[in-house]
Amino acid sequence: MNDISHPQQDSENPNPADSIDLDAFNTMRSNVGDVFTQIVIAFNASAADVIEKLLYWDDTRTAEELIRYPHSLKSISANVGAMRLSQLAADCEKLATSGDKDRALSMANTLNKEYENVKKRLIELGY
Repeated sequence: MNDISHPQQDSENPNPADSIDLDAFNTMRSNVGDVFTQIVIAFNASAADVIEKLLYWDDTRTAEELIRYPHSLKSISANVGAMRLSQLAADCEKLATSGDKDRALSMANTLNKEYENVKKRLIELGY
């Protein structure tokens, strides 16, 4: 299995949509082999579900759920090398843990935009 290399970037026009840390991506891919495809499939399903819950939050949900969802997104994102999404989810989790529900929920659109970037990049990488 060949590692995917870092794309050449124009220093004046860096590619902000490159949401995958290729070192982390290649390490995970080489560590798990063919199972990596299943990890990406699980990431897409889980991330979409978590982000949808945050985007369409209703007050019948608990504070514990508001902490658990970004925590889950943080972990599953790191599994595919989506480190920027993982960090955003960690920031959301910290806000939720501190009780700042409104600011945590206000991150849902940012999380969704970054998730869309990750999905596009994974497709570019063959997943």
